[in-house]
Formats: sequence, C-alpha cells, structure tokens
Amino acid sequence: MEIPDLNDPNQIEYCQIQHVSQESFPQTADNWNLDKVQVILRFGSFPLIVAEDGFHRFTGNSRLLTIYPPTA
Repeated sequence: MEIPDLNDPNQIEYCQIQHVSQESFPQTADNWNLDKVQVILRFGSFPLIVAEDGFHRFTGNSRLLTIYPPTA
C-alpha cells in the first residue's frame, strides 16, 4: 500500500493487520495462519525493513496482529 507524506521510518509507530470474517456456506474464513510479515519502506530503490513478525494464527479470539518496529 502507498502511504503519502511518509519520509522517515521513525514516523511509523506500528502496523496492524485485522482479520474480518465473512461467514458463508460452505466455507468460513475464521481461522488462518500468517507465516511471516514484513513492513518495507522504500526510498527510491533502497528498501528498508522497518518491522517484521513471525507466525500468527488468526482466529475468532485473535483477529488483530499489531507489528511494532524494533526498538533501538
């Protein structure tokens, strides 16, 4: 996703991924696994990983993943 007016990685406090279930027969999307996520900020051709997280299982009780940048 493009985020305008972002020019410093220190401006990023956190990123969130929220699972929104849309129940329908015969499939439900209640539970799914996220193996890895990276938040990458690109300045021209120079990528910078500003946050990353490992495995998370989205369920009805765990619908939100908050990813924080590493602390210095």
